[in-house]
Amino acid sequence: MLQTIPGARVAIIRTISDLGRVRHLGGRTQFVICSREQAKLGYRWTPAAVLRPAHDDVGGLARDDAGGIARLVCCPSCFTAATDEEQVPLTWSDLEVKKRRCLACGGPLWQADRGGPRRFPLADHIHRRMSGYFDLLVCDEVHEYKARGSAQGLAAGTLAEACAKTLTLTGTIFGGCARRH
Repeated sequence: MLQTIPGARVAIIRTISDLGRVRHLGGRTQFVICSREQAKLGYRWTPAAVLRPAHDDVGGLARDDAGGIARLVCCPSCFTAATDEEQVPLTWSDLEVKKRRCLACGGPLWQADRGGPRRFPLADHIHRRMSGYFDLLVCDEVHEYKARGSAQGLAAGTLAEACAKTLTLTGTIFGGCARRH
């Protein structure tokens, strides 16, 4: 970039502090480079739920296969049983895989893991604090962002909302496998 555009300023972003320094780069043309991993990377999280005794059809305590009291994973805010969209009760391992919200009250069934590193996704910071600052977002290998609800796809969408224009690049135009007919 420096060889092809005279007077350009270039910064590689890894932290929110780096983003703060971008504002002071000066120059007419700025290029900010951020990896998709840094854009999506946030703090670690852990499930947040309470285990409550399950009751059988007649109001007594339900028992599990080992004879112990069966427990339901419940929302820590409203204490209703945590279920998925099809009303199937969630297990603790379900909550460890994906951040979910209580269908009854909308409260989060997860919380920040205070034992992990403190990070904030750069894409979210740019969207909240620097929306409109960047004229153009260039996303390379955009075919890798196509998974619905993936962290990198959500980060790319968040960045696209914060920038005036978006240019997406890919060398893979067909996401399936080739075969002869």
